[in-house]
Amino acid sequence: MIGSASAMETRMLGMKRFVSTAAATIIAAVALGQAVPVQVVVNDGVARFVRDGETVRVQGAGGQGPLDELAAAGANATRTWSVDDAQAFLDDAHANGLMVSLGIWLGHERHGFDYSDPQQTAAQLEKVRHAVLAFRDHPAVLVWALGNEMEGFGAGDNDLIWQHVEHAAAIVKSLDPNHPTMTVIAEVGGARIPSINQFCPSIDVVGINSYAGARTIPQRYRDRGGVKPYLITEFGARAPQDSGRTPWGRPIEPTSTTKAAMYTASFNDLTADPLCMGTIAFSWGSKRQGSITWHGMMLDDGAKVESIDAMTAAWGEELTNECPEIASFTTTDDPQLEPGETFTAQLAASDPDGDPLTYEYRLYGEISNSGDNNVPFPTDFSAAITSSGPDGVTLVAPTFDGPLRLYVFVRDGKEAAATANIPIFIEGGAVTPDPFRVDVYSDTATETPWVASGRQGDVQVIEMDFDDASNPRSGPTACRVTFNSATGFGAGVWQNPANNFGDMPGGVDLSGMTVLRFWARGAVGGEVVRFGYGYSNGRSRPFPDSSRMEMDVTLSDEWTEYTMSLEGANLSSIVSGFHWIVQGPGAPITFYLDDIRFETCRRARHEFGSGAFSLTSLINAIAAGSLSADLNGDEAADALDMVELLESIEQTCP
Repeated sequence: MIGSASAMETRMLGMKRFVSTAAATIIAAVALGQAVPVQVVVNDGVARFVRDGETVRVQGAGGQGPLDELAAAGANATRTWSVDDAQAFLDDAHANGLMVSLGIWLGHERHGFDYSDPQQTAAQLEKVRHAVLAFRDHPAVLVWALGNEMEGFGAGDNDLIWQHVEHAAAIVKSLDPNHPTMTVIAEVGGARIPSINQFCPSIDVVGINSYAGARTIPQRYRDRGGVKPYLITEFGARAPQDSGRTPWGRPIEPTSTTKAAMYTASFNDLTADPLCMGTIAFSWGSKRQGSITWHGMMLDDGAKVESIDAMTAAWGEELTNECPEIASFTTTDDPQLEPGETFTAQLAASDPDGDPLTYEYRLYGEISNSGDNNVPFPTDFSAAITSSGPDGVTLVAPTFDGPLRLYVFVRDGKEAAATANIPIFIEGGAVTPDPFRVDVYSDTATETPWVASGRQGDVQVIEMDFDDASNPRSGPTACRVTFNSATGFGAGVWQNPANNFGDMPGGVDLSGMTVLRFWARGAVGGEVVRFGYGYSNGRSRPFPDSSRMEMDVTLSDEWTEYTMSLEGANLSSIVSGFHWIVQGPGAPITFYLDDIRFETCRRARHEFGSGAFSLTSLINAIAAGSLSADLNGDEAADALDMVELLESIEQTCP
């Protein structure tokens, strides 16, 4: 809600601390179950939240890290992206004196949500209604955040999306007069701001996620016609998509020291804008996206990195133990290697407090820019490191074909760290696929080109067990998949290399393969699942699948084999060897997969006289020197007869 304010409710701009100790006490003292009224107030062009009569400016961070540590760093707020596990999160935030921008997830078109489908939109509005009724009286709620980048990363010009946002906001206002409404968008380009102005009168605040462009949001927001107050709902280091690239297309990550300076600069510039109601940094905790260290303000072991120091200082708290600093992590060697070649990198690091430092170097596989903490940890190639120390590291390139990333972790022994990494590329170590069969998932396959590392959509409700022994189709185990929700979207993807959604080099050349075969069954029967390959094809990725094919299946509770003819498909680079997609199943579902493979369906036989040869029997005859193997009539049993056989192979695909 937007109203007027007295002069006493307007704070001076540029203050490091916008919430008094008294305000924090009020937040923590309110009894659970009692809503705290919040208004959006604009006075003389200055926008602020007024919470229970107290003017507050948001200063916080969002993510999965400990909320008590967030509050201790000087934050007063955090956010969620959905209402999953919201009760426990709100209780934890309230106990630590933190306000919450409470997210209600809205479906993404790129995940299969159709805003022209009245059934889907009605179901989504019902979810909005249930969320508001469930949490409107919780004292930690600051603002309702409808959606997160649901308009996608293009022009954002689908009017149906913005009309739906308005319907959702109107429902919120009808049910909860005590809290304002917000919708969260990806940057301010395209039609986003004009569309919100035109279609969304019930939206009080515009939430903006911005990284490389955060410092210029004040001007660019106004240039696009922005007039509503706005809250920066994600900001931090320059994102992978905004960074420099290696010759093979991987983003170049700044050091943790450089990233900390980016947080500070963005915070200062945004704080100076009177329409900006505050900022929420990203990501509080660890985060796997672009790399294992890019966005996380903590490492996986909970150690803080310098972005936390930067925000702690910005929020007005005193630093008691500063993180180590990395001045440089560089190499003069060619980062494009062949297996067995030596690679050396040099490190310069120090600690502001003079603490003794330890140095850990790791070589890992890459992670997709669209990954998250549900993505499996990348493959570890650190055995390739031959020597390391305070000044640098040496490794011998392992047998591999594709991109890797060499990390350094510098620690002070007091749960503070610094990180940096160097992308490298190894070529020439690829395993040549069998020309007649390539397995995606099978008990008998000792090595497959793809890893089932990809998850998209409502990843928190996806479970995949690759060793389910309850009723396998063949061998001792099968793959069990559970989508534990009646609504929403989920996908599981087998990828080359792991965690690759088409934004890094990879893929397998399957030219000549003619059929994709797989076995599947439902737990009870009637489950509707979409299966296919080539998940990244048709997406805005630098290294997409060369083709994509899918089929919708209504599963039986008995094992059934399904086949997809690949006739005419471009199979020159298959990044995603197999995927499944579930969309709004109506109830949680479980299904099973087994023996997924690509095949060249050929009849390897050569008819002549009264005999017939398979490729194996021909090789044996040639080895024995038998002229019965003389297929080309030159009175010799040799390799030319093998060529004759292969040229006569007939395709017999169904």
